[in-house]
Amino acid sequence: MTGCLLQLSPTEVAVLDTDTSLRSQLAERWFIVPPEFDERKHAREVRHVLRLMQGTKKHVTSFTVLPTTACNARCAYCFEQGAPILTMDEPMAHRVADYIATASSGEKVSISWFGGEPLCNIPAIRTICRDLRQRSVPFDGIMTSNGYYLTPSVAREAREDWHLNRIQITLDGTKDVYKRIKRYVGNPEDPFSRVVSNIEAALNSGIHVTIRLNMDRENADNLYQLVDQLKELFAGQKDCSIVIMPLRAFTCRNNDFFDLDQKEAAYRKLAGKVAKYGMIETSPFNRALQINRCKADNDGCEVILPDGHIGKCEHRLEGPYVGHIDSPKRDAALISAWKQEQPEFPTCEDCPIFPVCIRTSDCDWMKHGCDELDRKFRIEKHCNGALSIYRQWQETHR
Repeated sequence: MTGCLLQLSPTEVAVLDTDTSLRSQLAERWFIVPPEFDERKHAREVRHVLRLMQGTKKHVTSFTVLPTTACNARCAYCFEQGAPILTMDEPMAHRVADYIATASSGEKVSISWFGGEPLCNIPAIRTICRDLRQRSVPFDGIMTSNGYYLTPSVAREAREDWHLNRIQITLDGTKDVYKRIKRYVGNPEDPFSRVVSNIEAALNSGIHVTIRLNMDRENADNLYQLVDQLKELFAGQKDCSIVIMPLRAFTCRNNDFFDLDQKEAAYRKLAGKVAKYGMIETSPFNRALQINRCKADNDGCEVILPDGHIGKCEHRLEGPYVGHIDSPKRDAALISAWKQEQPEFPTCEDCPIFPVCIRTSDCDWMKHGCDELDRKFRIEKHCNGALSIYRQWQETHR
């Protein structure tokens, strides 16, 4: 909860039970507490106080913008199947830019381009970014994309004019598997090679690329082969990393693993190879106590849909919405509902990451709690972040 790290020498560890001075220092820094101390209750109270101190944010500075809900791929696992197809026209793009400039009130803006496939509507992105530059609104951006339309010229424009820093691109397998899973509209002959070439173009333009591997029981073995190819193509690129995402059963395609042991074995086999090649993406260790689950329960964040409606979660394309860019009215009750935490599950009682785990009641991902593997991965992610900080400390104290 404190975000503090402490290194003990082997000698200090050996005398931990008997050295009262050392134990006093550990207690002072909250590394040890009395057995009867209710840590979870204390964590909830501290979070509550921090939220009160933060208050309601006066300005919105983080926007998830969907230029379109259309997509040129037809992945069977997509959570957006059946959602209405909306595409932002030029007049709406101008209004979106005006709204962002007004809502941010001169503060620096972060834009996350989402979809659908956001690059299916490059003109809208171009218009919004041009208007923001003309109004001297400072901004930068990230994007979630399949990468098919990220040609070298688009990549250069994205870095220079859209101020795009990072992009996440999904690869679901090697050439043939990727083509079968993506099922691109028009059935192009070799979409895999095109996307890989576009990843290289993005890297050459100075954009960090996170390659996301969506893994289920059908493609797990093939992803193991894919990583070998990615190593030959991108290993050593400091701006290229890989993240592995085991798909869960609530996605539209139920190819989840037969049991958690099978899923964990497949994940660790794949992650081990990615780590061996030095390409695994590591999350920064957050020293501050987390008071928001995500953008949905954060007053400083909004989702803007192609028709101007404003939501709180990019995974809820069909509403309900909290408002519209053309109106100052906001649904306060709905905004408040996104901040409600769900009751604790029995597994929360002894979970070591309880202080940094927020379970909002309206979140589809968290509504049933986390399974044993989710919990294990989150704990490891937190520990790896701490170890990364420790290694940085070692580098500066040689």
